[in-house]
Amino acid sequence: MSKPILHYLFDPLCGWCYAAKPLIDVIRALDAFELVLHGGGLMQDQKIAPAMRQHIINSDRRIGQLTGQPFGEAYLNGLIQDPDTVLDSLPPITAIRAVQALGAEGLAMQSAIQHAHYVEGRRVSQLDTLIELAVGLGLEADSFQSVFAQQGESVMAHIGETRQMLDAHGGGYPTLLLEGEGGLRRLEVADYYGEPERWTAYLAALMAR
Repeated sequence: MSKPILHYLFDPLCGWCYAAKPLIDVIRALDAFELVLHGGGLMQDQKIAPAMRQHIINSDRRIGQLTGQPFGEAYLNGLIQDPDTVLDSLPPITAIRAVQALGAEGLAMQSAIQHAHYVEGRRVSQLDTLIELAVGLGLEADSFQSVFAQQGESVMAHIGETRQMLDAHGGGYPTLLLEGEGGLRRLEVADYYGEPERWTAYLAALMAR
């Protein structure tokens, strides 16, 4: 019997997707759903203007309070404060798709990117960082770089499709859509931030229906 499909609409540089990471980890641990990743392209080659920096800082503070997710000093006092930091979602989304194309787990790459960004303060929009993260997952550097370079138009089409799904279901990042006979149903993941036990119970009830 095939598993029910959960579509996960996310962005590697979205703070609220980082807030949802413990809940996504619950889904992985349950192994009861087929989780399909849809990267959204939230950031496009953006430097961090003062207003944007303050918005990010405020959101991160709220995320930390709600979920206990860690934010490292290298991120808080380094990466985010550096006026030369550029945020671009395209390279990390491309990297996740390249990892999947090589037979590894895309969600593992997403987790590695989030940790590198939010805890270690690394520049995850740069190819050399992404290569290191892929190697950390057991992939060969040259193979990863070759597949990464081949993504091109397909990753842009993928991002476009993700945005269409997001627009059709009225959500922001992250959004979880459960596929069923009646179409796609949105799960209100934001109601469970910081409450992985209650989320686990909710998913168990969902599976029992």
